[in-house]
Amino acid sequence: MLLVLALFVYPFLYGIGVSLTPAEGREGIFSSYAAFLGDARERASIWNTLRLAIPATLINLAIAVPLAYRMRRPIPGQRPISALFVVPMTLGTVLVA
Repeated sequence: MLLVLALFVYPFLYGIGVSLTPAEGREGIFSSYAAFLGDARERASIWNTLRLAIPATLINLAIAVPLAYRMRRPIPGQRPISALFVVPMTLGTVLVA
């Protein structure tokens, strides 16, 4: 439990605290957020992220849910299919390491 607190909860809470601390020359607890959302370039980056993330999520759900439903019982070739899905999740970590 201490490991989870040290590696996940504390950094999360620290980041929230830093984001709510007003920058020099600004007043108010949400001044950093107001500055971020007030910039047209930053709003465009949020829009582009959503424009890419929403269709990707819907496509993944449309493929993954029926496949997971079908694979809840043994099927021929289940091990190679499972490996095919696990490799992309672990490949990024392996390449970084």
